[in-house]
Amino acid sequence: MGGTHHHLTGDAHSYPELNFGVGSKWIKTLTQDRVKKFTDGSYASLNLPALMFTHRIDDTEHVKLETNHWWRVTVKIPAEWEKYERVQFEFDPGCEAMIFTTSGVPLQGITGGFDGDRRVEFILDKTKREYSFVIESSCNGMFGISGIAPPDQNRYFTLASADLVVPNQDAWHLFWDFTTLREIIDNLPGNSPLQNLALRTANEIMNEFQVDDPDTVAKCRKIAENVFGMDWAKEGADVYKKRRGGHGTDREQVWGIGHCHIDTAWLWPYSVTQQKVARSWSTQVDLMNRYPEHHFTCSSAQQYKWLEQLYPSLFEEVKAKIKQGLFEPIGGAWVEHDGNMPSGEAFIRQMTFGQRFFQSRFGVRCKTGWLPDSFGLSGSIPQLMRSAGMQRFFTQKLSWNNVNVFPHSTFNWVGIDGTQILCHMTPVDTYTAQATTGDVRKAINNHKNLESSDMGLLVFGNGDGGGGPLAKMLENLRRVRAVGNNSRELPLVNMGHTTEEFFDRLEQESGYGSALPNWHGELYLEFHRGTYTSHGSIKKGNRKSEILLRDVELIATLASLTTGYTYPKQRIDDSWEKLLLNQFHDVLPGSAIGMVYEDAEKLYSEITKECNSILKEAFDTLLVGSTPIDPNTPFEISAPGKVLAVNTTPFPRREVVQVPLRSSGGKSLRTSAVQITADGQTGYVLMDARDGAGIAQPIGLFADVKPVSGKFREITKECNSILEEAFDTLLVGSTPIDPHTPFEISAPGKILAVNTTPFPRREVVQVPLRSSRGKSLRNSAVQITADGQTGYVLMDARDGTGIAQPTGLFADVNPVSGKFRNSTVCMTISKGRIASLIDVQLDRELIAPGKTGGLVIFSDQPNYWDAWDVEIHHLEKFTELEFTDIRIVDNGPVRASVEAQVKYGQTTIKTTISLDAIPSSLSSQSRSFVRFDAQVDWRQRHEILKFEIPLDIHGMEATYECQFGHVSRPTHRNTTWDTAKFEVCGHKYADFSEYGYGVALLSESKYGFAVTGNVLRISLLRAATSPDAEQDQGEHAFSWAVLPHLGHFLESDVPQVAYTFNSPLHLRYVPDQGPNGCGAVSSLVHKALFSIAGAPNVILETVKRGDDDDFSTNAKGERTIVLRLYEAFGGHARASLNVSKKLKVSKAAITNVLEDHIEELKSDSSDDQVVSFPLKFRGFEVKTIKLNVALNKAQHKLSSSGEGWVQVETELIKTPYA
Repeated sequence: MGGTHHHLTGDAHSYPELNFGVGSKWIKTLTQDRVKKFTDGSYASLNLPALMFTHRIDDTEHVKLETNHWWRVTVKIPAEWEKYERVQFEFDPGCEAMIFTTSGVPLQGITGGFDGDRRVEFILDKTKREYSFVIESSCNGMFGISGIAPPDQNRYFTLASADLVVPNQDAWHLFWDFTTLREIIDNLPGNSPLQNLALRTANEIMNEFQVDDPDTVAKCRKIAENVFGMDWAKEGADVYKKRRGGHGTDREQVWGIGHCHIDTAWLWPYSVTQQKVARSWSTQVDLMNRYPEHHFTCSSAQQYKWLEQLYPSLFEEVKAKIKQGLFEPIGGAWVEHDGNMPSGEAFIRQMTFGQRFFQSRFGVRCKTGWLPDSFGLSGSIPQLMRSAGMQRFFTQKLSWNNVNVFPHSTFNWVGIDGTQILCHMTPVDTYTAQATTGDVRKAINNHKNLESSDMGLLVFGNGDGGGGPLAKMLENLRRVRAVGNNSRELPLVNMGHTTEEFFDRLEQESGYGSALPNWHGELYLEFHRGTYTSHGSIKKGNRKSEILLRDVELIATLASLTTGYTYPKQRIDDSWEKLLLNQFHDVLPGSAIGMVYEDAEKLYSEITKECNSILKEAFDTLLVGSTPIDPNTPFEISAPGKVLAVNTTPFPRREVVQVPLRSSGGKSLRTSAVQITADGQTGYVLMDARDGAGIAQPIGLFADVKPVSGKFREITKECNSILEEAFDTLLVGSTPIDPHTPFEISAPGKILAVNTTPFPRREVVQVPLRSSRGKSLRNSAVQITADGQTGYVLMDARDGTGIAQPTGLFADVNPVSGKFRNSTVCMTISKGRIASLIDVQLDRELIAPGKTGGLVIFSDQPNYWDAWDVEIHHLEKFTELEFTDIRIVDNGPVRASVEAQVKYGQTTIKTTISLDAIPSSLSSQSRSFVRFDAQVDWRQRHEILKFEIPLDIHGMEATYECQFGHVSRPTHRNTTWDTAKFEVCGHKYADFSEYGYGVALLSESKYGFAVTGNVLRISLLRAATSPDAEQDQGEHAFSWAVLPHLGHFLESDVPQVAYTFNSPLHLRYVPDQGPNGCGAVSSLVHKALFSIAGAPNVILETVKRGDDDDFSTNAKGERTIVLRLYEAFGGHARASLNVSKKLKVSKAAITNVLEDHIEELKSDSSDDQVVSFPLKFRGFEVKTIKLNVALNKAQHKLSSSGEGWVQVETELIKTPYA
């Protein structure tokens, strides 16, 4: 650098008098370019790479291979190689591989190719002359076969090397020295002292190095000590014990932890992940043996279980490292699950299954949650995670936001209920850091909360496809620490610790969170919004499986408590594990390759089959002799009996269900039907479980109408005159209605009836419709005769008053006007669009003026991540679809429905739109919902199907269900934070309300919603082509509903209706003759074992047996029941848990979700039937209650008298709807 100085006068240590050198200024950029060539590039043969391997041989005398994806390898080490520091076998199949002993013990993983995750060396014991081992090669790279493109099944991998090698360890160490120097040069500010020193040092090394003189390697390493410190390499792992200037006052700000993020499925199926786990973790065990500072953390209990099942010897090695504190289970979950779509109970099971596995195998429970790659995180997580024993949390995905920069690195994350956990979002912005100088600096320079905490977690190691840390990363971190020990320009890296120790220190130094900022509510990812919709069948499988498992646990629990049924804990757990596996954050979101979804669909099928089998067994003990009724399957039992339905929700309910009439056995169901389709194939039964019973029974709205015979008793003219005079004073302006006399008054009005009996009553009356004026009576009729001359009105005087009023239990559709109507709502379809939606009782139009609702197709062309993203510009290009070929399927009295069709491109959408006569809940102000059942043959590409409804409602926020509660999000775009939420996640409902009124969309399998301005939308299907080229192509069946409601959301029945919309009744047929029948059976009444009183906003979500019960067939002692309850609206509540005394509860306690005791519950009241326990809830609080139940002989079998779960009552019902 610069010119040469010629010292003509003076000694060597004095300033010269004369100078004839050039003395040019250092052209720094040229030197920077030069140093890049020393370790790679076009002059490799003249620089360091030429000396990095002393010997390499691959001849058959020394390396012999036999292969068919399994390679048998025999290597012979030349005797003269014993003098070298290391001998290794290098195997590069171009793909991933695993080395085993000949007896099948896994040794180490291999990653072929030349990317940064390359790992092809297998170190041999050079004292042994001959080795034999086998290698399993998998035809996939670290990131599958074709990256995020659909897999190329015709791709081939080439064996690039199978060599016996002597690496030049001195040259390799110089290589790592120089790599660190280059990183300092590239990452530090251009005029900093350390950057200049590193550049000068690198340049001197290149000047000193001679490719034909290996001794210059040692000299070059000595030059490197200008930056790393004198004799630093001799310290090895002890480099982390030194401090700057030999003092221990400088803080270690950057905490390095090795990590291997293995996507449980993504660009490869589950089976490949099982291999990736073994390959990655065996390599980490080897590195721990060579680098004592190497501590490694990995999540996902499922992966540990696979290792235990498939690689038991390696599992034992990992277990030993866990005991030594070197290998750290983290996260406490079954898999790294999606953070938005699993239900609240599924979130809990992710944690309970994970924590129980880690505790059972390793004796540890995780204290830190770990979801670094999930696509956004629900605000329900802090409460559930803390209840599962984890009060700290690590994530980083919000660094991917494509609109706003998330403002925090270390903060208190406060959930929707007020529970907080300490959250660290690594400033390095990745969970796969390469342990470079840039990564270390970023851990501090990108830290957004240095005013509160200056600690940053460096999570390093190859990931997504596994692999984990490499030796070069550990070598680099040693060098970075050595530099930091001598220069304040690099932060100190701390190694040799666990993640839990990092958070322990963080807790202490932040004053246990008091010094940290807070973030309230969800961690919304402004990216990957399309994952709420991609692969619709997987979303449906998830929702259906969650609900089915809830029902199974409830019914199996009741059966085990009241009969001799043995609770099938292992079978239920196995099904849960399959569901939890499919909730992995690239499976449930729909962002994996097609092979993954073949696996996932198979698991859902297995869950359904197993759960239905358990339900059958449990129902066979609870309702002995009963048979399930499937509305889509011919019914073959002709014996007289009764239709019943088991209500597994915590809500009383009344709804219309379908029963099949098309087989000979259908005759036995026909008597329960209140409406039969025109083709006679399907019946509609009105089921009632309004008294809180778990058994719903058929009810009749009215008798079959036949020609009226007989005469009315004559009343004398004088009596009629007196009655008319009296009514003229009691009901001024009223007019009598005679069913046999034309009605001539056309003014709007209302039908009333005077009940002169001392009894409340409810009955059908006739009204005349045959005159033109009869139209004013028509709206009250629940049924009209075929000739249109007579209407039947259901009058109700059950409240003890003398005035009976019409009960509007009817539904019909007008084939001319396209109007669906019942007593609460009226919807009009005009020109294929929803043109009107009216609240009949308020006479309020809900559709915005000049707008229509219906199906819409939007262009869907994301910028890069096809299956993951839907971008805001997709809303700019759309086509409104119109229903065509509309035909009436049902036209009352209890259900009105039409079938409509849409054809768009190659896609066909058949939608059944239906309206039932009954309101959607038993609330006195409840409205009916309009239901849409779609069957779609989807053939679009890069388009998204939505349903939207523009509303004459104004509000600044909309409400969406999340786990155990709801979240409010803006409907406007005032800020970029608001704008970014143009597509959001919801569960069973999304609601848009203003003061006094609102409308909700209900979903049974969809998760993508939006309210933009006054338009309420649900996303139904996408059509991405990467990484699955056939995503969502083919047939789909799904349902949604539009639910108007009186009052704001917080005053509504939306959560209850959405719950029952997703939870169909379990229909059963019970023969009259049998254990549950006796001649003319009137009813089966569910004796509620537990119920909630006093707080309609508290919901009983889960009923199950305790995890630690004895589930053997001859179990003795107590049993436990676990109840999960939550407050659903966000306010305080006081409720009573009422428990039947039949259960003989000996103890009641509040526990955490792991079922650890927190505090005992004391009863505050009791009577002959129940014992009550008072409960207090804060808004959105989740409580877990454990009941200890004494086991008695009566519970071992269902008694013939009906004692236990059901009771037979022989009194005939005289009034079918009482």
